[in-house]
Order: sequence, then C-alpha cells, then structure tokens
Amino acid sequence: MLICKLDDLKSGNCFRSEFIGKDQTGRKRYRGISFKKTLFGDIEDCNYYPLVKELIILAGKKKLLEAIKDHCRENCAWLKTENDVENYAMECLVLKAYEHWQLFQEQAPEPDKWIFYFEDIKMISGSL
Repeated sequence: MLICKLDDLKSGNCFRSEFIGKDQTGRKRYRGISFKKTLFGDIEDCNYYPLVKELIILAGKKKLLEAIKDHCRENCAWLKTENDVENYAMECLVLKAYEHWQLFQEQAPEPDKWIFYFEDIKMISGSL
C-alpha cells in the first residue's frame, strides 16, 4: 500500500553503473541504470514512470497531463519520441513546472489529493 500526494514523487535524476560480468577478452562490463531519488527511496526509471502515470490518473489529472504533453510536443524540440514527451510531461506535472510557463493556459484543476494506492507495490520495493 502506498499513501502519498504527487508532490511526494518529486525526484532528482540519477545514474549509476552496475557490474554485469566480463566479456570474452576479460574486460569488465557494466550496464547503466537511470533512477529517481524520491521520498520512498531510489526507483528505477522503468518502474518510476508507470507508477507516476497511474497515480496521475488516480489523482484526476489526466486532462492536465494531456495538455502538458501537447505543450511539450510543440515547444520541446529535443524530445524525439512519444515516450520521451510523455515522461518529460509527467516530470513537469509532478514538479509543477507548467505553472511557470507563460504560453501555457491550463492550470491544475484543484489542489493535490492524497492517493491511496493498494496495488501490488513490488515495482517500488524491488528497486530499493
């Protein structure tokens, strides 16, 4: 069970490497892991974004997310794929960056609500 507000998922982008073994020539091999530092601990990006999207929907802010995505498509040329646009828009929503955009007309419909999330929370605890 997870009880939070969207503000609780504000995060810092982090990166670490993990040793995965040696190749045929004996050189060490590593894999890169992008993750977010949150109040709930470190959550890998592959788990963070699906969780945040589900919590945004539960909080009733799907329409706001769509408006932010539209704004990002038009104004953020560095976002190449639809997945990049959606992930960036979710970060903007959680951080409330959209409140400071001059060209953005839509505002949050109401204050943040408490979210009671009763789904299997393994995707968070497994990445801590």
